[in-house]
Amino acid sequence: MGYRACEEASLTEARQGNVGAGAGAAVGRLSGNSKGMVKGGLGTASVRVGELVVGAIVAVNCNGDVSDPDTGEILAGTLTPDRTRVAGAMGILMGTAGIYKEGFLTNTTIGVVATNGILTKSAATRVAMMAHDGYARTINPIHTLGDGDVVFTLGTGLVTGDVNRIGALAAWVMAQAVVKAVRAADTFLGVPSCREIGRTQEPTGPLQRG
Repeated sequence: MGYRACEEASLTEARQGNVGAGAGAAVGRLSGNSKGMVKGGLGTASVRVGELVVGAIVAVNCNGDVSDPDTGEILAGTLTPDRTRVAGAMGILMGTAGIYKEGFLTNTTIGVVATNGILTKSAATRVAMMAHDGYARTINPIHTLGDGDVVFTLGTGLVTGDVNRIGALAAWVMAQAVVKAVRAADTFLGVPSCREIGRTQEPTGPLQRG
């Protein structure tokens, strides 16, 4: 399937949402599998600074909520028992209402950052580390024991670029790609898209700030 995908890759088509690895992706399993999730998907984003290009593609299939980092709006996550709106992951984790299913089920958010910049192996590792900040800006909680979160990085070696700049841009495009993956996804097999549920703001629930 991977070989066929490479053969059929196109420079003019960039489908997102329920395509490829995003077809079976879902967001929010804090109350158990298939009990109030929102559709995840495949997303991509890129940015150009002069001759330097940094892009990201990600399959979003996570335990936590997905939020828009620009507005704080929660787009997807574990739904309330009536399946009308996102319950709010931190509210669930800090509450005692019994909606939380102990132990996270197996999930993964897997992404790739690609640049036309020149990267050594150690530089690519640093860019991948920085790109994980894109996950943290949009997914909460992230990097749980039940999430196989990973970012792969590659460079085509055509343009000289500062690693700090490439890494910062990688985090930004990864966050954009995560949001686009969820926004582009359609309802599938009873798992609703984010367009079909009520909105809430982060944080939610009985959070106590000290």
